[in-house]
Amino acid sequence: MITKPPRFIVIYDGVCRLCDGVVKFILTRDVNGEHFRFCALQSAAAAPLLDRHGITQAEALKSFILLDLEENQIMRRSDAALTIATSLPQPWKSIGFVGRLCIPRFVRDGLYDLIAKNRYLIFGKFEEGDECLMPSKKILSRFLDADEIRASLRNKTE
Repeated sequence: MITKPPRFIVIYDGVCRLCDGVVKFILTRDVNGEHFRFCALQSAAAAPLLDRHGITQAEALKSFILLDLEENQIMRRSDAALTIATSLPQPWKSIGFVGRLCIPRFVRDGLYDLIAKNRYLIFGKFEEGDECLMPSKKILSRFLDADEIRASLRNKTE
């Protein structure tokens, strides 16, 4: 069980295959779980987090949300992606810094919006009944909606 509180919470589209890939990417690089916790946008656990910050689910579907618990701020789009990168080990840390310094936000966000708008078409989405891997207890402890994930997995095996 992870004892150190995280710095960030990533609220992501739980049916988006691209978002699922991004979560797995972060999980494999934040090896000790020091920086990130996760929560699917569609989960009951996400609702109070979004409400607290005045974000509707429709708004959240346009971009994943990164809550910085230390700085008490919300990031979206390319700022969120680059902040995540700078919190990961090299070479991602450098890529995040270079991206933020060298690419203007309107260019970064324009590219982000293009991909986000077409993510289901390009990468697909999970449909009801799709199989998923059983996460380990260590990984599952990093999800704020772990109880909902466990219940969903139990229902699929019954």
